[in-house]
Amino acid sequence: QYGQHPDAPAVFADVFLERYFNKEVPDGCYMGCNLACAKGAEDVALTRGPRAGRKVGIDGPEYETLGAVTCQGIFDPHFIMEYNWYCDEYGLDTISMGVTAAFLMECFQRGYLTIEETGYDLSWGNIDAADRLLHETARGEGLGKICGQGVQRAKRWVAEKYGAKTNTPIDETMSELGKFGMEVKGLEFSLYITKESLAQQGGYGFSLKGPQHDEAWLIFIDQVHNEIPTFEMKADALKWFPLIRTWFNAVGLCKLPWIDVRHPEAAQTDNPSQNQPTLDYYAQYYGATIGENKSLQDILDDSERLHVLQKMINVRQGKGTRDFDQIPLRAMGPAYFNEYQSRGDYYDDWLREQLGTDAALPESPEERHQAILNLRRQAYQRLCDVVYKAKGYTPEGVPLRKTLEKFDLLDEKAAALLQAHDV
Repeated sequence: QYGQHPDAPAVFADVFLERYFNKEVPDGCYMGCNLACAKGAEDVALTRGPRAGRKVGIDGPEYETLGAVTCQGIFDPHFIMEYNWYCDEYGLDTISMGVTAAFLMECFQRGYLTIEETGYDLSWGNIDAADRLLHETARGEGLGKICGQGVQRAKRWVAEKYGAKTNTPIDETMSELGKFGMEVKGLEFSLYITKESLAQQGGYGFSLKGPQHDEAWLIFIDQVHNEIPTFEMKADALKWFPLIRTWFNAVGLCKLPWIDVRHPEAAQTDNPSQNQPTLDYYAQYYGATIGENKSLQDILDDSERLHVLQKMINVRQGKGTRDFDQIPLRAMGPAYFNEYQSRGDYYDDWLREQLGTDAALPESPEERHQAILNLRRQAYQRLCDVVYKAKGYTPEGVPLRKTLEKFDLLDEKAAALLQAHDV
C-alpha cells in the first residue's frame, strides 16, 4: 500500500549477511563466474512447520522472496528464511505465494473476508497466520485451497463470498478487488513498486507471461538513473528491451553481465542504458558458437520474430488483447486515499507539475487524489496506444497482418486468429 515500512531495516542485506550467509564461498552458477549473484545459508534451524527442529541449507532468500514476505507485514528475517525453505520444499513459487497471501490479508483488512471465511485471524504481520496459510496451501486444505489458485481466482471467490453475505453484486466487488489484486494475465506481480515508474508499469502490463520483470526491467533506468525521462523514451524502451531479453532467454545466456556491468564505452553511445558495447560481445560469442556472423540488429530481428510468435500464442489462448495488458490501479498510483495521504506533498507536487505552474490545484485532498488517478490512467492508456503502434499491433493489441507477414508467420491458423479479432 505504501511502499515503505518503519520495520524495513530489520530485513536489510547486512542482517542476512551477518546472521546467515556464508561470506567465504560465492554461490554462482559455476566457479568462474565473477558475479556469483546467488546466495545461501547452511545449518539454519527450522522452528516452525512439519520439519521444526531440523537444520537445513537454504538457497536464498532472493529479493523477491523477501518482498513476498514483507508485503504480508512481516519483517522477521528468520521467518523469511524458513518461508524460503518451505516454499522450495513444497514446490511453491515464493512470489505467487506471498502476493496471494497478502491479497487475502488485505481482503481481511477491508472487511471482504472475516474469520468465518478464513478460519483464523489473517491480520497484517501475523506470523502464525502466514505460516499456517503457507502449509495449508501446500496441502490444499482450508483457506490454502483458495490461496493455491492465485490472486485471479481468489478475487472471484472473495467476491462470491462477500456477495452472499451482503447482496453486493459480484461484478461490483470484483471491480473493487481489482484495484489491489496484484495480477495480470493470471500471474502475480513480482515485487517492484511501479506507482511512480510508467516504464515499469508497461514492463509488467505488456509482458507476455504476466507481470514479471524478465521482459522489461526498466524501473532502475527510469527512476534511479533517469535515463529514459520522456514519454517517448519510455515507449521506445518498451519495444527494444523485451526483444533483447527474449533473445537472452532463447539462447540460454545470462543477462547479468549486460545488466549489472555497464561497459565504459556505453556512455558515448546514443542510448547508454542499452549497453550496446557489451551486447556486441554477446553477438560475437553467439556467432562463433553457431558459425555464422550475426550483427546486433540480426539478433534483434530474430528475437522479434520469436516475440511476435509468443504474442500470437497469447492471442490464441485468449489473453493477447489490450484488456489483458491492463494493470491494477495500485500499480499506477495511490489506489486509496490513505496511500495518497502518506505522501501528500509529493503527489501534490507531481500533480502541479502535470497541470502546469499556472493551473490551480483542486481544492480538496480528495479531489487531488482523484485527479492524480485520472492522469495516471490516461498516461497508461496512451502508453498502450504508442507501444502497440511501434510493435505493429492494432489498437487492441493484436499483431497486424503485415507484422506476421514480415516474419513469415502468417499461416492459415494465424490468419484465422486475426480474422476472429477483425484484423
